[in-house]
Amino acid sequence: MAMTEVVFNDSEKGSMRVGKRFSRQQNGAFSIAIINSDGNEPTKEEYDKALAQAKERHAQEQREGKPLGGDASDVLGLSFYLDIGDISMPVTDVSRKAMLEDMLFINRRDDMPDASEAMNQYWQNSARDLDELIKRAKSGDMIRIWYSQAPYSLCGFYHTVHLLKDYHCPVSAVLCHAICKSVHIRYRRKFLGVR
Repeated sequence: MAMTEVVFNDSEKGSMRVGKRFSRQQNGAFSIAIINSDGNEPTKEEYDKALAQAKERHAQEQREGKPLGGDASDVLGLSFYLDIGDISMPVTDVSRKAMLEDMLFINRRDDMPDASEAMNQYWQNSARDLDELIKRAKSGDMIRIWYSQAPYSLCGFYHTVHLLKDYHCPVSAVLCHAICKSVHIRYRRKFLGVR
């Protein structure tokens, strides 16, 4: 029986799916970002040093990495961001979709003519994953929930546990440490009008 993995945003879902199919034989692409606190471009020396460190880290990960096992389709993303908006409605309510579209594409409508199409795909994926979670829970599949202290993740965790309480399926949870939350917070503050 496969382990169903549950996460609460698309970035986590993508990372988990990659972890499911990790292979030492794959030598995939990676990227680096060099951000100087003074806002200046990095020097050639800084760039070369950062690139060398990234390559070494990548090589070490290739040597030491272990796949999670299972299939990428076992990863479900419930990306409803339940820490904002009205939670008295079902998570798939159109009002939540509209609120998320406003948040995710704020000030981007001119840059992204296909924003509505992207949002529809995002929403369909989350709703489909929610339906799949319920189906798997009804079948008694093992479910592992990955969550962090980030508000969207904690709210997703509590909601998911509440959904699963009526099914007799084994459920476990993994508390992950928050590594990078600044981008998420910046967009939240802009959407909520906080400086």
